[in-house]
Amino acid sequence: MKKIIALILSMTMLLSMATNVFAGSTKGISESTLTSELLERGYPQIVLDTMSYRTKLDLYQNNNVFLGASVSYYNEETGTFIDCSIQSDGSYIAPRGQIPTSDLALSFVYSRDPYIGGTKLGYIKVHFSYNWLNLPLNRYQDVIAIGWDSSKFTMQTGSFYKEDLFNNGQVQSSEHGYASASDAGVKWYADLTGYWSGIPYRLYGNGSFNLVPTTTTYGGSMNIYGNYAHTTANGSVSVSFGPYGSISFSGNGFDERGTQTTITW
Repeated sequence: MKKIIALILSMTMLLSMATNVFAGSTKGISESTLTSELLERGYPQIVLDTMSYRTKLDLYQNNNVFLGASVSYYNEETGTFIDCSIQSDGSYIAPRGQIPTSDLALSFVYSRDPYIGGTKLGYIKVHFSYNWLNLPLNRYQDVIAIGWDSSKFTMQTGSFYKEDLFNNGQVQSSEHGYASASDAGVKWYADLTGYWSGIPYRLYGNGSFNLVPTTTTYGGSMNIYGNYAHTTANGSVSVSFGPYGSISFSGNGFDERGTQTTITW
């Protein structure tokens, strides 16, 4: 009996140690380490600069492969946007040869499941990040929308997640729900109003979800559309998704930016 009890205790200790090692493999990993690892995997610095810790950790844990991105910079005073389109090899042409001084940085980043030559595509992971580099004068709810070709992909049930943060990582809101969706797109809000103490010095957030192929595919291409509307007055913004995921905003009191990225897998 003593031998059996000792054996059970030994197995329990080994299982506990293995669980702790597994949990510790990503728990507490520094952001600089995540950045270095993702740079090695092909994610460009210009894209990583727009990401939160959680977004980097998500890509790292899932061994995702970079497919492309669109990064936009917004000047609130002039109401203008400037875009950078980043290719799958990390190459891009910055506006006027440099990254502009701006109030807001937006990024739409597209990745795929871990790739082994000749394997079918499992999913495309979509990440959106916003980062107010300067506190916006108008802090309401901004609108985010992403569209795709519904004949090729559908949003994976339960994969959507978004969060809004302020200052040094305090959470304003986080949820797995979105405002609305269709076969060809999804819409949600960036909450710039929900901070709970004083006036924040930083507002930022992210959202992500998976797109799964409607049929088995080993290679192909598709345009993905990403739109952001910054509300400049207490107006309203409506979103509609057109053929193949194209997006149109209507309403009043907002500055809008639409991006289009061609991804190839």
